[in-house]
Amino acid sequence: MTHVKGLIGGVAFLSPRTQGSFYRVEWRYGKDLKIASRDSGEEVRYPNGSYVGRLKLFPNNTLRIDHLQKKDSNTYWVYMEDSAGREHPESIQLQVYDAVPKPTVEHILDKSTSESCKVTLNCFVELEDVTYEWLPPRRVIANAGSELSLSFNPSVEIYTCVASNPVSSNSSRLIHRHPCSWEAELPDATASTKNSVLVSLGCLLLLLTLP
Repeated sequence: MTHVKGLIGGVAFLSPRTQGSFYRVEWRYGKDLKIASRDSGEEVRYPNGSYVGRLKLFPNNTLRIDHLQKKDSNTYWVYMEDSAGREHPESIQLQVYDAVPKPTVEHILDKSTSESCKVTLNCFVELEDVTYEWLPPRRVIANAGSELSLSFNPSVEIYTCVASNPVSSNSSRLIHRHPCSWEAELPDATASTKNSVLVSLGCLLLLLTLP
């Protein structure tokens, strides 16, 4: 089965692997709901109302879906019938994702002295299927463990959290100021998604040794 990923509001192209000229082509949402069909020499028909104005069936049998919605996620079937009456069915799985909003970042102070600053940095968005990556200020690497020990001289260090899903990503920063002061970048409230579920946290534990 072919897998296609799309972004809400974007465009998806569902392209059958089997190429050629067919007497009849029919696309279905699932196995039962007909959404587009074409008989040889006739115009394309789009019988289902929820897709009106959002579909286009091309001569090569590719189906384009515009203005993607979350409910468009499903298995699509295309049935291609040749001139001898043989049917060539194929399935394509479409998964539509929300755009990742700007993540919320925060710090939890574990211990602060004149010589060290131990904190836990949290990063999260209210979406499913999201992965997190912390980018330390000195090297652009993924955090592989729960604790990172650093010695540094600058009075300001910036830690970036990147939240990603298969079709989009977004980032926020935490700014460290000597000796143990932290300032979070505020998330964009207009970008957050309503009625979503918090499913995971991006967490980074830091032990900063002060000069």
